[in-house]
Amino acid sequence: MNHYEAILVGCSLAAYIATALLYIYQLFGRRAFWGRPTLALLITGLVFHFAYLVARGIFGPGLKLPIANVFETLSFSAWCLVLVFVLVESRWRLTALGAIILPLAFAGLAVSFFALHRESMDTSSANLNLAWLKEHQALLGVHVTLVLMGYAAFMLASCAALAYLLQNAFLKSKRLQGLSRQLPPVQVSDEAAYRLTALGFPIFTLGLVIGVIWAYSTQPKGWALDPKIILSGVTWLVFVIYLHARMASGWKGRKAAALLLAGFCCTVITYVLVGLLKVGWHRFL
Repeated sequence: MNHYEAILVGCSLAAYIATALLYIYQLFGRRAFWGRPTLALLITGLVFHFAYLVARGIFGPGLKLPIANVFETLSFSAWCLVLVFVLVESRWRLTALGAIILPLAFAGLAVSFFALHRESMDTSSANLNLAWLKEHQALLGVHVTLVLMGYAAFMLASCAALAYLLQNAFLKSKRLQGLSRQLPPVQVSDEAAYRLTALGFPIFTLGLVIGVIWAYSTQPKGWALDPKIILSGVTWLVFVIYLHARMASGWKGRKAAALLLAGFCCTVITYVLVGLLKVGWHRFL
């Protein structure tokens, strides 16, 4: 990792932590919130983060995509999460969720940066063949980008579901002060959770389809039994059930929110736990 990459990461981390503190202050404070300056600062951090990803791809060993191991994909995931938040925050008045999203993005980028800085990228840690990766970078890049963008949409949907459950609890207990005033109304949270899931699902599905084509064409027999692929299928099924229940049966409210949180748990297990346990051949993201 060179000096320029460190500067870009430092600028991005500074912007993320500053905006995270502002969003948390808004959530628990009482003064007026500087919405536009905060959003501008967040977008600046997003640009620095993207510049770092580009630099990592250009100057990193071997690949032109910063997705060669779990720490690089962690940084890319954090960028996707912030990007989706910026795109939908004003549309559904999800400002309060910034108090959750920005600390997560900061932590993801920080862990990725310090891990890569300490160890440098160990291409042997990925269980995929580097020569094959060089030959199929375009397909790999599309697959990873779509899957991680889908994960980001699902995570935001889950945060909206959590906001719904909290606001619903406040309404039932008639505690409509403090935190309750900053959270989105229950109708807004419920609709945002559904729309974000509906947005992320086709993106995630397309990413999985491309991944299956890739695995079928290049991997040895038995690739379908890889833990990552099995858990990705389970995650996909949970969101299918949610969307079907919502559209066909009119599921809303606490049941739908609980199902989304279950999908979020599946997402975390699929993305994080399998990578940390280093099982199967598909463990680098």
